[in-house]
Amino acid sequence: MAGIDNRTTVLLGHTRRRTRGDEQVNRNNHPIRAGDVIGIHNGTIYNADYLFLRFKLRRFAEVDSELLFRLAARAARSGRMDIEWFKERLRRCRGQMTAVLATRLDPETILVLKGNKPLELRTHRKHRAVLYASDPAFLDAVLA
Repeated sequence: MAGIDNRTTVLLGHTRRRTRGDEQVNRNNHPIRAGDVIGIHNGTIYNADYLFLRFKLRRFAEVDSELLFRLAARAARSGRMDIEWFKERLRRCRGQMTAVLATRLDPETILVLKGNKPLELRTHRKHRAVLYASDPAFLDAVLA
């Protein structure tokens, strides 16, 4: 990670196995943008509907994943991400979660949330990239 600087470009992508929300409606597909936050999530948050109401968050999509990025956007309202505030709200999520997200307000920070879903990371020094996937075979194939 020490070799990554302000010339690095971040690309977030995710192939989604539908759990909630019609994949024909693009706002249900990843990456999901919530204000200044963009990210991807692997998993299902079973109590997302309740937490949207509990935290009084606006909702634009049907997918549970949106909850994570709405919370992150609220945590980053003043610029830098308030990690402790964000973590406290994440503790209330029930289900499975691994996610990667970034905010335009704090471009030097990329949050990697390694929960109870698989996540593999690789670096590619020549292209100054960090790649990730749920299965190492995908990364090995790309890097080969």
